Amino acid sequence: MNKLAVLAFSLLLFLSAILWYLAKGSLDDYLRSQVILQGHYYSGQQTRIGQAQYIPETNIALFSQFSLTNLKGYTQSEALIIDKISAALLSPQESTQPQQLTRGLSASQIITVEQLTLNKVSVNFEVRDNSTSNIANLNKLVTLQLAKDYPALYPNVAAKLYAKEHPELDAELIKKSHVATAPNEKTEVNKAVIASKAERKQNKLLGKAKTRIAVQAIIINELTLTVTQNKQTKVYSFKGVSLGEVGDVNGLASNQVGGEILRRLLEKVQAMKP
Repeated sequence: MNKLAVLAFSLLLFLSAILWYLAKGSLDDYLRSQVILQGHYYSGQQTRIGQAQYIPETNIALFSQFSLTNLKGYTQSEALIIDKISAALLSPQESTQPQQLTRGLSASQIITVEQLTLNKVSVNFEVRDNSTSNIANLNKLVTLQLAKDYPALYPNVAAKLYAKEHPELDAELIKKSHVATAPNEKTEVNKAVIASKAERKQNKLLGKAKTRIAVQAIIINELTLTVTQNKQTKVYSFKGVSLGEVGDVNGLASNQVGGEILRRLLEKVQAMKP
């Protein structure tokens, strides 16, 4: 390894090691801004949050009064309200050093959230014309944006997007397959080729050293689902709802985590609606 490579690697280690401490000094403002920015970016709706506070003695970040504005055309002003959110982070000693990621990706700092707890979640679920709902439409917006930014991680959606944006490639991809296939099989061939290209592109992006976040568990203590349909409103309550883990051993890019958590929540609510 030449001297320049050694210097570059040493600089990477140094920057990654101090990133946690730099962030910790202004973590309240940083995390608050990230929640607002990512909520708006992925959903297209205004996102609000009251306070954000990091407690270094316990490695817990606390947030209060999160809300997501409802889509236009629906009666309720807010689609989603969460009174309190707490993120229990693993100690800095366990998470500040760069780690070698799987699949040959380059070294990156991984910050691990041991548990993300959403205390009281209120969702206004409005069904319009007995078919579309605000939650389904919000989920679609979030998922589409995630697929555009990280196509390899959402291959099915990304493939459909790519095919829609590049219809001229459809015939070319079928021709390159060199096989006579049924219409459904042709579609699958196209999706596979497109997804493969997207994955190669995304792996290049993931190869850049960056801060990544892994969330080992997401728990909702209380979920109140207010469903409005056919001019009737019913309220359902659930406790101890799990949204699983986010990011596996590699974590997700820090600017992706908010979108993925929101997608998980909206998808879960859709599945729970009676």
